[in-house]
Amino acid sequence: MTEKETVRIVTLIVMSYPASEKLKDEETLKGMIGIWKTMFKDDDAQAVEFAVQKHVATNKWPPSIAEIREQMAMFLHPEIIPPDIAWAAVKDLLVSESEFSEPDLYKSFPPQVARVVETIGWSTLRELHKGHYSGNKDGMDRVAFMDLYKPVYARDMEQAMLPQALKTARDKRLSAEPLAQLEAAREQRETKERENKEFYERLGG
Repeated sequence: MTEKETVRIVTLIVMSYPASEKLKDEETLKGMIGIWKTMFKDDDAQAVEFAVQKHVATNKWPPSIAEIREQMAMFLHPEIIPPDIAWAAVKDLLVSESEFSEPDLYKSFPPQVARVVETIGWSTLRELHKGHYSGNKDGMDRVAFMDLYKPVYARDMEQAMLPQALKTARDKRLSAEPLAQLEAAREQRETKERENKEFYERLGG
């Protein structure tokens, strides 16, 4: 986003909140233009403006940079599914799927949702879904899913909200080795699960 585009967007904010005293101070406005230019320099001006327009249409107070970056993340990353929508999709499948079948989670859900369900275990989630019929409290399926999914959603949103310069600096400091170790552990688990499934299928076949 250029300085000219930044000025236009800051002007939009100022004109949308005429009662805000702090937006009438010339030095404050100069500082605001400077920091917004820095924080949005790698972003598309249309995306920033869309987020600002959405904010001023629904909020009584001027936006912070974090609020605009959050709106942008929601707009630019629809694959990051909010917890309530993610749970609704999981519950729909719990209700519609046969009790004796196990769905392909990565075909049924976005990756983040599938990974959380996979971590809990489909059979475990189904037993919790039965509630008091299987000796559990009603709603424990939702609790189990939300407890794991909300931190995943928060982390993904935080990453999506970071300016590109900060992402680049962060990536330079991260070591690839821990990530490779986590991926290797996941692959080992999946291999073992497949072997167990094939073993029990042969026994039952």
